[in-house]
Amino acid sequence: MTAFRPMLRSLVVAAVLLAGAASASTLTASGNYAGTSHINENHSLASLTSIILDNSTLTGTNFRQTNFSFGSFINANFNNSATGTTNLRQTNFTGANMTGATFANANLNSTNFSGVNLSGAIFTGATNGNTANFTGATYNASTILPSGVTAAQLASMTFVAEPSTALMLFAGLGGLAFYSRPRKRNATKA
Repeated sequence: MTAFRPMLRSLVVAAVLLAGAASASTLTASGNYAGTSHINENHSLASLTSIILDNSTLTGTNFRQTNFSFGSFINANFNNSATGTTNLRQTNFTGANMTGATFANANLNSTNFSGVNLSGAIFTGATNGNTANFTGATYNASTILPSGVTAAQLASMTFVAEPSTALMLFAGLGGLAFYSRPRKRNATKA
């Protein structure tokens, strides 16, 4: 019976490890995971290029040194969770679409946002924003940038002004006036 215990213990440990691995999500490059939740997971050092995580919850997740270039994160939530800090340290988001994404209190240490669309993104309370690369990133008036962003970082970004409501109304009414005028009918010869 004594010889059987180490083997039984090994089987129990293996079963626990497999059960833990089964509960962790698997993300793959170019995968579509829109609307999914990934809370307190570890995806560090992964290559997840062109992934789609629109409207997803990624709170408290470790993405340290993960490559998310050209991914889509529209309205994604990168906030800290109650039990974990969202770690984006040295993460690459080059060319990604992060319209409306939320990064409240996330760690942005050396994160690469070059060429990223940050329109409406919220960085309230994000840390280490002064070390992030925002070269060529676009943002608009509704974007809340992280505190500590330097003048050089801001100068490397492109502010995209929203069209004014009056201008859009004028263009719409102009089109309506042009297309609603009476048409000339061709007279047919009998």
